[in-house]
Amino acid sequence: ESSYQPCTLGNLMREGKVFSLEEVIKIIRDILQDLKIIHAAGLIHRDIKPDNIIFINGKAKLSDPGLIARQDSLLTIVGTPGFIPPEVLIHNHPIDFTCDLYALGKVFYCMISGNKPEEYPHLSKDIPLEVRRQIFPVLSRMCNSNPSKRFSSADEFLAKLPEKFRTANLYERVLKSFWNWKTLNREKYRF
Repeated sequence: ESSYQPCTLGNLMREGKVFSLEEVIKIIRDILQDLKIIHAAGLIHRDIKPDNIIFINGKAKLSDPGLIARQDSLLTIVGTPGFIPPEVLIHNHPIDFTCDLYALGKVFYCMISGNKPEEYPHLSKDIPLEVRRQIFPVLSRMCNSNPSKRFSSADEFLAKLPEKFRTANLYERVLKSFWNWKTLNREKYRF
């Protein structure tokens, strides 16, 4: 007898699904649109993580509204370790909209890297240099341990998120080719 498994991002990741970079960008953009609506209503989700992103007709949506609260209410610390901003855990910083953005940044990191949120900022060498150069500025702002260096709104995050990833330019291809050659010929030519 099989049990129902909802089509959540968390379940797909546990099943080993590897998302293309374009899929990652689309999913993050879909969730940012949801956050814009939630935040405009003065609410905070407080538990953004892969298990709380569900796919409905192929579109990513935020789920599990059980912890949603008004921003101006006294909020206890809730959420999932690894997705809660460090200032909330360490300094008892007030919970606000940026906490949701931090958590979504960690989801973005997990999707791109295949790692757990605690492994930030490690990125696999399998990710091409030109892609790392395009995603790292966004990741470093979203997952920064200093809240003043993060994006302050879903709109700001959306504006900096690439629509799509550009391919390597000539310089990047030559540089990669040189590093590959250098690695293969390390013993022959000492640098």
